[in-house]
Amino acid sequence: SMKASLESVVLPQELDKFLAKHSPILSCVGYSFGPHYGFELAMKAVNELKEEEYPRIGLVIMGADKKEMDFQKLLEKFNDEGLSCVLFTGDIDHKSVLSVIKTSDLFLRPTYHDGDSISVREAIAMNVLVVASDTEIRPKETILFSKGDREDLKIKIRQCLMKNRRETTGGQV
Repeated sequence: SMKASLESVVLPQELDKFLAKHSPILSCVGYSFGPHYGFELAMKAVNELKEEEYPRIGLVIMGADKKEMDFQKLLEKFNDEGLSCVLFTGDIDHKSVLSVIKTSDLFLRPTYHDGDSISVREAIAMNVLVVASDTEIRPKETILFSKGDREDLKIKIRQCLMKNRRETTGGQV
């Protein structure tokens, strides 16, 4: 089974440490650091949530080549503190990506335009809550936010984290 095969995955040490140190964990995947993936939006939202009520929140951004110019441009928009709750894994193997998604509290797909995202379907298949921008094609289980809208993104993330907390504490928040 996929679940069994994921339990044997050994993650890179830096990633393992990050997952242990941060909670809740949000993850997302992209094939480049181009603006249309919405990573900047996600990072800003996560930093605001860190200030407001989730001091240990962490965002794992997987895939994409850190040698890209777009990566440097993205980093320049944040100070060290703003980057402390984000880990960029670079390109890691698919089983590791799935393993991270599976351990996440939430999977994010903050794209500005999108096709039928495979990573969204993979997250849903593993019963991970998905918050995604309201582009054309999204499975019905997806929790949608208004694309590009940071406040709406934060509202939807909060709703999901509350839902997770209720489920793991048997309804007692």
